[in-house]
Amino acid sequence: RLDATAPCHEAEAGKAGRSACRDAIADNPGEPKLHTRLAASHVALAQDAEALAELEHAIRLDPGNFEAHYGAGMVLARMKRTADALTHFRDARAIDASDPSVTWHIAYALRTLGEREEAFAEFRALVERYPNNPSAWSWMAISAAEMGRHAEAVAYWQRTLELNVRHFDLMQPTEKAMFEESQRIAGPQPSARIEPAKKP
Repeated sequence: RLDATAPCHEAEAGKAGRSACRDAIADNPGEPKLHTRLAASHVALAQDAEALAELEHAIRLDPGNFEAHYGAGMVLARMKRTADALTHFRDARAIDASDPSVTWHIAYALRTLGEREEAFAEFRALVERYPNNPSAWSWMAISAAEMGRHAEAVAYWQRTLELNVRHFDLMQPTEKAMFEESQRIAGPQPSARIEPAKKP
């Protein structure tokens, strides 16, 4: 019943939420959203294994649960189980492709796994979808530089800086070193342009 599950949904993630959601699950077995809420409390308490167990239970109850797949991907990525995380992120996108953060996590997982061409394609898809987002261009530049495509990388960083002139100041040392190396190898490049993705 709604009144029995409300404390779980309304409680702040942590010990209070964990207690409220356990009580709600006892009274309402088979409700996947209660398990995802309980998982959030486990995450807040740095209990990743327990969080993953609840998210996997929610998925068994409702295989089409976007929140559970996305949450499982996040927890697994934090646990360094990147291949398993990628599977859940892909499942989440298959359920709902509207959240761009899912594509970013897919791209980052592929990059971590050394699947650089696939990672680049995912970062490019983000740029096509959000052509005025400097962060998306920056990640595509990093991906290109890691593959030795330095002229492309410089062009992508040039576009990044056009969109956010302060990006160079905000770069992490690793990205800044990559940018400078690509410039040294490829020299100055014109700013890149990409056609935005066509809306279906």
